[in-house]
Parts: sequence; C-alpha cells; structure tokens
Amino acid sequence: MSSVKLLPVGITDFREILESNYYYIDKTQWIEELFQDGAKVKLFTRPRRFGKTLNMSMLRYFLISRIGKILENFSKAWKLKILPIWQNKGNIL
Repeated sequence: MSSVKLLPVGITDFREILESNYYYIDKTQWIEELFQDGAKVKLFTRPRRFGKTLNMSMLRYFLISRIGKILENFSKAWKLKILPIWQNKGNIL
C-alpha cells in the first residue's frame, strides 16, 4: 500500500518538509535567481501563506551548507550547479 502524501499546512521548515512525507513544489531554482539579480537589498512582498518563510528557510539551509545532505534523498530537486561560490558564505541572523 502506498503512503499518502500530506499537505504541509503551517510547516515552514524546509528540512522538515523534505524529510517528512509532504508534498513540496520545488522552488530551489529561486536561489539562483536571487543571487543573479544583482540587487543589494531584497524585498519579499507576498500575501499571507505564500511561502515567504519557507523560502527563507530553504535559503538558510543553502547558505549554511546543509542543503546537500538534505537534498540527497529529494530526487526532484533542481541541481544547484552554479552556486557553490555562495554556499556556506552567508551570515544568518
């Protein structure tokens, strides 16, 4: 019997969503777009429940160099190939 995937309602931790049995729409390509933008300041304006916190969690895991281990078992994840120069280089507040 196959397990039913759940919707991650209220879950904002990127790692928890990937490691648990939740649906996830892959947005990892957003990291590349974020760094190639060139702007010094980023402003994320979206309505409630549009994934702002989840995207920040994903970015946090990328910058602190934990995303590699997290994404090992996530076969649909976009390959972050041009970003190794940014990985593990950010300060997280």
